[in-house]
Amino acid sequence: MGLFFFFSFFVGWRYCAICQVNYPPRSYHCHACDECILKRDHHCKFTGCCIGYHNHRYFLVGVFYIFLGALYGTCYQWDYVYSTIDLPLVYFFLTLIAPHFALLFGAINLWGVLVAVLHTLALCTLLMTSYLLVMQMRAICRGQTQYEMKCNINDYNLSLKQNVIDVLGKRWKIAWMSPFINSPLRGDGTVFRKANNYEPPKDI
Repeated sequence: MGLFFFFSFFVGWRYCAICQVNYPPRSYHCHACDECILKRDHHCKFTGCCIGYHNHRYFLVGVFYIFLGALYGTCYQWDYVYSTIDLPLVYFFLTLIAPHFALLFGAINLWGVLVAVLHTLALCTLLMTSYLLVMQMRAICRGQTQYEMKCNINDYNLSLKQNVIDVLGKRWKIAWMSPFINSPLRGDGTVFRKANNYEPPKDI
């Protein structure tokens, strides 16, 4: 038993006092899920679960398509929203921030309030998904999870292509198109190649 714990520590495994099990590198205990998550990236409050080894691809692609939808919707309805509110540009943006005040002062009607609220929600969705997408792509390109990015851990930064494959799987070129495309991940989520032990393939 003592030899097992020594070997586990040597290869980077650690012991979780809450779950009372050994967990592999890049895995951490989530207090919200109350369990250790393989290659834990973060706990997503919107989906109600942790983003980790098995579902990171689906989270990333989901955020990407929500971003595209919000961008398209915001641009598509801009002319209609602007013509419906029909105020100078400065007052237009103030109306988007506080449409109830614009209604109170008679600048817009109830329909204008509804249009302003929906457009503001679309803008908030666009900003939020833009932030999430940038943070995710920044970490993935560096071969990091969100925790590793915060702690400046760069042990798993192999190359841009290999880092993307680690998240999207072996069929990474088409895996982003649909969640139903089978794209097996490399390994089993317990062993990861480190940058100092990795040599990119070379053309001969």
